[in-house]
Amino acid sequence: MKAWRFMFSGGTVAAAVQTFGARLIILAMNLATGILTANLLGAEGRGEQGAMAVWPSVLLPILIVGLPMSLVYNSRKSKRFAADYFYGSIGIALVLGTAGGIVAALAMPLILTGYSPDVVLGAQGLVLMLPLTLCNTLVYSVYESRGEFGYINIAMLGQTLATLVLLLVLGLMGELTSVRSAFCYVIPPLCFALVFGIRVIRKMPFSLRRAKVAARRMVGYGLRSYGIDVMGVVSGYVDQIVLVALLAPAELGMYVVAASLARMLHMISGATSQVLFPKVAAQPLDQVMKYVSLSSRVTTTVTGLIALALGLAAPILLPAVYGPDFAAAAYIFPILLAEAVLAGTVKIIGQGLMGAGRPGTITLVQGVGLAAVIPLMALLVPTYGVMGAAGAMLLSTMLRLAFIAASYEILLRRRMPGLLIHRSDVSFLYRRIMG
Repeated sequence: MKAWRFMFSGGTVAAAVQTFGARLIILAMNLATGILTANLLGAEGRGEQGAMAVWPSVLLPILIVGLPMSLVYNSRKSKRFAADYFYGSIGIALVLGTAGGIVAALAMPLILTGYSPDVVLGAQGLVLMLPLTLCNTLVYSVYESRGEFGYINIAMLGQTLATLVLLLVLGLMGELTSVRSAFCYVIPPLCFALVFGIRVIRKMPFSLRRAKVAARRMVGYGLRSYGIDVMGVVSGYVDQIVLVALLAPAELGMYVVAASLARMLHMISGATSQVLFPKVAAQPLDQVMKYVSLSSRVTTTVTGLIALALGLAAPILLPAVYGPDFAAAAYIFPILLAEAVLAGTVKIIGQGLMGAGRPGTITLVQGVGLAAVIPLMALLVPTYGVMGAAGAMLLSTMLRLAFIAASYEILLRRRMPGLLIHRSDVSFLYRRIMG
């Protein structure tokens, strides 16, 4: 009973423990689903799945116009109108999701020209489900605004486990295809969101007039946080978007598997930046530099060592875990690992500019990377294939790091934090942990 009460208590410590623990379990299950689909579908089937699944992931943050952050902010600011904000945001999501889904569905035959009719039809089905997917996100924003992280974590764990079970059952029956596997990732989240949404709606009275007023206020706040969200997500998926048109399905599948495995390193930098930003926000510049420098050196060194170990093991690890079709991915995997390490460093160092009141610079950094990676891929992929794609991503991230270094010099009049851990850092961390 004590463990159960702790799990559903609204305390900050409980929420942090729950969320971090849930992320670890979800990461393990996602790794299992990736291994399962790669082995059952092969490189070509995995590429087809990636070509279908990438579009909802990219379109969701574009169509949702910052509504989740706006819903959390406004609901916490005016709790008595929380129901109005929720219904207002749902109305906007249904309109934008329906319009965007229809346009995307009409565009799929033109985008996926090298794929079978079944894959094109599957991609159309996924984007037409965008209105429901957007509402799914908003349901959990309500729980976040209430501080009910325990329910969010249960839903995330449940839907990930359900996806794994569906894939396993279809695989054992010999009925798993690239199209069915793509829908296995979409249907469980919608089912869980429906259950948790009903629980929320029962406690929220509906007023159409108040919901319309709330919707206007929601859009006003959401648009101010729109740029960073869109740039961040599009930058994370731009390689797969471009490669759908440039690579054969088998090559795309090999790249998607290698990139997904390498980007698991982002969990370290993501957790660090989540804790770091509240620490440096609106603090004196010397204090900002102190925390960011330590975090940058430690995180980059740790992720670099992990990447080195994974890179050395890649020739044995990838074919053993994912199957012989993915043996060639060992050649691009070290490049993608290096990109993941530097991308995490960019995220950590960027918190210094955020803490110093320069959030617009981070949007510009993302834009620089996005503007660079597309022509680099167009130049390198036709000649070098997946190796060119990995090289383009690494060069783009190196350019972002150089841009941030210049921003520190010009805007903050400081040198960019270092990337290698010092002996004093180890001593400091040891004293803090032991203390």
